[in-house]
Amino acid sequence: MDMEIPANKARMDFALEGTPYPVIAIQGEERLNQGFFFQLDIQIALHQYGDAFVGRRAELRFTGLDGDRRSLIALIESAEEVGF
Repeated sequence: MDMEIPANKARMDFALEGTPYPVIAIQGEERLNQGFFFQLDIQIALHQYGDAFVGRRAELRFTGLDGDRRSLIALIESAEEVGF
């Protein structure tokens, strides 16, 4: 996941136990000195099932326009499959 980031380009990366997945959408909440909650829509392969992600370690990384990076590491609490 350590790819070169073009200048002036913000980005978000998601990995489940080191395996990267494309992020389609994100919404969530984070506050100082409190827990956080993020809901991600990610793209997975046809042979994968969301239930297999529950309880596994995930990393969400944000890279700002200035190139500054920040990571959140958590366990997947729930997963829901939504078809396209």
